[in-house]
Amino acid sequence: MQDKLNEKLSLLLDDELESQQALALIGKIKTDADLQAKFQRYQLISQAIKKQDAYSLDQGFVDKIQHRLRSEPTYLLPVKPRISPRQKALYAVAASLLLAVVWLLSIQQQQANDLYQVAAIEPQPMQVQVDSGLNDYLQAHDNSVYVSNRNFPQAYTRVVGYQQE
Repeated sequence: MQDKLNEKLSLLLDDELESQQALALIGKIKTDADLQAKFQRYQLISQAIKKQDAYSLDQGFVDKIQHRLRSEPTYLLPVKPRISPRQKALYAVAASLLLAVVWLLSIQQQQANDLYQVAAIEPQPMQVQVDSGLNDYLQAHDNSVYVSNRNFPQAYTRVVGYQQE
């Protein structure tokens, strides 16, 4: 059993162990102090074989680093607000609607300009031939506007009233 464990440690260092077995072995290494020491020795041997610089660290090295990290002050910096994907989508929809409104208003403005150009054209006076019998009838009823062919007829108003209940 011990030989099989040593072989797994060696395979782990060479990165040849399957991921599930590697995770299980790392979990055992974390809980067993003897296995941790053996793993460190295997690491030193592996580095020496590969001709890498290898330094043996004392057992309290990690504890000293953790203690120093815990003693560092904590800085509470303001957190930059993040925009959620939903907010981004809402901003995109709002921008699209704004663009559509601007586009529609520009089209409407263009159509209004076209209408103003059409309205600026002066109407040509029309010569109306009126039957003499009709002319007599119109003069008798004081409708001189139709008879005289004036361009600007007098405005006639009619007042209609009603009572609200």
